[in-house]
Amino acid sequence: MFRRLAIRTAHDRQQLIYKDLFRRYASNYKALHWSNEESQFLRFAVLSQMGNLRGRKVLDLGSGLGDFFKFLRRENIDCHYSGYDIVAEFVKEAKKRHPGAHFEVKNILTSSHNERFDYILSSGLFAFGNRTFFYETIKMALTMSRFGYGFNIYKPEYDNDFFSIDKEDIVSFCKTLNLSKVVYKDNYLKNDTTFFLYK
Repeated sequence: MFRRLAIRTAHDRQQLIYKDLFRRYASNYKALHWSNEESQFLRFAVLSQMGNLRGRKVLDLGSGLGDFFKFLRRENIDCHYSGYDIVAEFVKEAKKRHPGAHFEVKNILTSSHNERFDYILSSGLFAFGNRTFFYETIKMALTMSRFGYGFNIYKPEYDNDFFSIDKEDIVSFCKTLNLSKVVYKDNYLKNDTTFFLYK
C-alpha cells in the first residue's frame, strides 16, 4: 500500500509540475526544467556512452519533448528509438516535432508492458520523484532491458524541491540487484552524476 501511494504521489507531483512548466514555456527547454540547452545536451552525450546504441532498441524513459532523439539524430546515432512520458502535452509536442520517432504516454510502474529494449536511458526523470519511485523505476527498467539502464541524478546544493540521494546510497542499492557492473560518471557537470547499471 505504501509503495503504491509513494509511486502515485511522485507521478501526480511530476505531472503537475511539468504540465505547469509546459503551459509557461511550451516547447522551450525550460518546460523540462533545464537551465540551458548546452547542459541538457551534455547530459545526453554522457548517457549515450553507456554502450553502442547503433542498431539497438533504445527507450528514452521520461522523453519529454523528444530532445534526446534530436541529439541522437545530430550525432548520427541510428537506433530503434522509443520515448515514454507521463505528460500527454509533452508527447503530443514530441510527435509534432519528431514525426519519425515513436512516442507514447506511458508510466512503466502502473501500466502493462510486454516490449523489451536493449538499453533504457533517462535524463532528468527523477528530479521531482521520491525514493520509492526511484528504486521501483530502476528495478522495472532493468526488467525491461536486455543490457541495462542508464540515468542521471542531480544533487543541488540549495534547491529543496528536487529529489536528492547520495551516490553511496545508489551504489549500496545497486548491490542488491545482482548486476554485472555499475559505473558512474560525475566529472562533466557540477552536482550531476550519470549511472550505468549493466545486467
